[in-house]
Amino acid sequence: MKRRNKASLLILLACAIFNGPAHSQTFIGPAIGYDLAKYESKLVFPTMSHFEFMDKGFSTGSTVLGIYATHRFNELFELNYKFGFTKKEAGIRTSGFVGFDKMQFTCFYNTLSVCYKPIPFLFLEIGGNYHLIQDISYSVRTAPGIESDAKLTDYGIHFGLGPCYKNLKFEVYYNLGLNENQDQSQLLVMCPVESLGLGLTYQVRLF
Repeated sequence: MKRRNKASLLILLACAIFNGPAHSQTFIGPAIGYDLAKYESKLVFPTMSHFEFMDKGFSTGSTVLGIYATHRFNELFELNYKFGFTKKEAGIRTSGFVGFDKMQFTCFYNTLSVCYKPIPFLFLEIGGNYHLIQDISYSVRTAPGIESDAKLTDYGIHFGLGPCYKNLKFEVYYNLGLNENQDQSQLLVMCPVESLGLGLTYQVRLF
């Protein structure tokens, strides 16, 4: 009987959270932002190879384009999904016959988060982030790049907050990576990626 009462209480609590005075609504729209990422490398075989990111701190910046979808449960809680992509260029230093000094790559971001609005014009969110790095190429100064088929993945936690007004949302976010990123050759290992950024979206109601 006690277990049944606890289950009933949890159901009532979920209904109170996700079925407020407003009906559920779904919105989607384009998004644009600017991302500042922090990349650090880890030496795997120091006597055989050397790979180091030269840009320190949150200094690898790029414009992010994407899609922002929101499912609004009520006036307080939302579920957000964000997809974005960007191209980045980072200064590097490598050892070997050819010492590369640039690394170009494409980043894809997938973020799923729960959003809470303590007041109508402010939102706070927390969720998970999946970060894919591919289309990697290495170059020396202005010479054509040497492409790599390496793909790196990074899982992390997403934090965001910002003002919102009608269909507009402005966000300041921080992504905290949780795992090391290692390519198939096991020579390139990146520490967990951190990033700070700004985002702006305009959403229209789907249903």
